[in-house]
Amino acid sequence: MRIGDTRFSPGDAFLLFDELPFDWEAELPIVLSDKVELSETPFELLDSLEEGQAGFLLPGYHLPGGVNHCCLRIPRMREWRTFGLARDAFFESLTLLRLVSPVPYRVEGQFSVDDDCRVSGTFALYHVTAPSVSHPALRLSSCQVAACLRLQPIVNHWRELSLARITTALTYFGQVSNGLVWSRQMATMGLFAALEALFDPEGNGDKADLLARRVASYLEDVPTTCQVDASALHRFTTKAYRQVRSKEIHGGVASLIGEASTDPAAERAVVFCNLHEMVRLSLIKTAACPQDEILATYRSKAAFRDRIQEHCGLRGGKLSAAPMHFVSLT
Repeated sequence: MRIGDTRFSPGDAFLLFDELPFDWEAELPIVLSDKVELSETPFELLDSLEEGQAGFLLPGYHLPGGVNHCCLRIPRMREWRTFGLARDAFFESLTLLRLVSPVPYRVEGQFSVDDDCRVSGTFALYHVTAPSVSHPALRLSSCQVAACLRLQPIVNHWRELSLARITTALTYFGQVSNGLVWSRQMATMGLFAALEALFDPEGNGDKADLLARRVASYLEDVPTTCQVDASALHRFTTKAYRQVRSKEIHGGVASLIGEASTDPAAERAVVFCNLHEMVRLSLIKTAACPQDEILATYRSKAAFRDRIQEHCGLRGGKLSAAPMHFVSLT
């Protein structure tokens, strides 16, 4: 059964999904960012197209089976009607969603509505799947969508202040978490790069141990889906850095990091999921910290390295973010 068609106007832009789990505890649309909202799939527009066109924008649309009722929408995109700008706004919003909750989704087609309220002649198919991180938070809630709206101005503030290490980590995270990096090996390297951008493990001593200590200290107070302490985070990060990152970045072959591991593919998936969640919660915690403290410590490289663990934790569920899902490798 279809939910009633959303209303649309000339200049609206839409991004369709084959999968985007939403709990439907609130009515749509819900504002997600200053340009984008979570809305209902515009079935009336899709039904007005030839079967081949609708099947291109939303593969399998006319085949038996269910369809996804959620989409992203940019209302009345007249003042900046550029297909590329709309695409960028959509994927930036998806990065906010994945920061708040790593729900699985599969992005399909993008199109806009012309002055006659018809699908314009410019559209695209992405067919991109966000990588699974085995997270128990399987459905997006209205509170989490609303949290994206509170997160966006903080992210914009980082960019306005040219906080390069934080925005670099955010860029790596967005590319990997949105499924724009198809190679699991390259995606894993991207997540390591994000951690290194945030925690800057330069200086004397073992780089793997230094990064592990900073990550473990910073994340020891974030909410998790299971019992995990700073020592477990430190052990995992150290082993993963030495036996995965360091070997693969120099053209070697990663080795198993769990003492009881027998399945390299399964362990690689766990390594990816843990790194994804560590980067996600590091960025969320940084966004939840007082931004004047972030700025003050960032301006001094040494202070940012040495005092980053002193920042406060998530404050009263301000960002309604899903907890970190971490799997220990023993």
